[in-house]
Amino acid sequence: LMYFGMGLNTDSALLKPALKQWKLLLATQSAIFILAPLWSLLLFTVMVSLGFAERSAGLLFIGAIPTTITSCIMLTKRYGGNDIGSLYNAVLAQFLGIVITPLFLSIVLVAQFQTVSSIGTVLKSLALKLVLPFIVGQLLRRFRAYIGKIGQIWSFYGIFFILYMNLAKVASQGNLASTFGSLAIPLAAVVVLCVLQILGTYLEGLVFRFSIEDRIALVFTGTQKTMGMGVPLATIYFASRADIAMDATLLIIAYYLVPLMLTVAAVPLITKNKDRVER
Repeated sequence: LMYFGMGLNTDSALLKPALKQWKLLLATQSAIFILAPLWSLLLFTVMVSLGFAERSAGLLFIGAIPTTITSCIMLTKRYGGNDIGSLYNAVLAQFLGIVITPLFLSIVLVAQFQTVSSIGTVLKSLALKLVLPFIVGQLLRRFRAYIGKIGQIWSFYGIFFILYMNLAKVASQGNLASTFGSLAIPLAAVVVLCVLQILGTYLEGLVFRFSIEDRIALVFTGTQKTMGMGVPLATIYFASRADIAMDATLLIIAYYLVPLMLTVAAVPLITKNKDRVER
């Protein structure tokens, strides 16, 4: 339902005018699909050396999945950034993620875990659960005048439904505090990953000599990750290992929340122009 709503709400026609902002496009997509996977792979390697391989698989999912389709745009606009550029990049990331995300995950997960589903099984499940609903939503966009804002509602509240149901599942299996306690070190790695991603996007903004508005868009769009793709992928890849899938899900949920807090705190600092950032 969430990806069907995204299909209704995503205007693929925005991809063409997005090319006019090619520098921001290049920097943001590089942050999402190159920088983040590299950071996640580095931190996962550290976790493996500490004996947390199975507990830390979620780090790889976080690095591979695209940015959000709503919150990064809203925050960019709220803090005076280039919200149109953020919108372009969020839309493009959804399309690129359908190919890049499973490709990266299949390569790195197969090398680390013997119980990972095959790439064929993953692509089939991905097509049925994410791609097909998205395409149907795109086809029905011509009737959006009759549908109204139902696509936005499904996309927005779908995130909270996923969050609630997964936390409820963990709570039903035992002590919630104990579960999160056993994930303390991987959760710390999630925070480190977010900090590294914020620093990386900040440096990208300096290299490309972006304006304040583009830097804000880059930080918000290049650091956030969609829980909507990450959670289904975790259950697809570890269909036979519910324990690993659940740990990965909790890390993905944690990362979804962490950038919302850290980027809001960091943006006024990294822009070095607090008067231009709306409080």
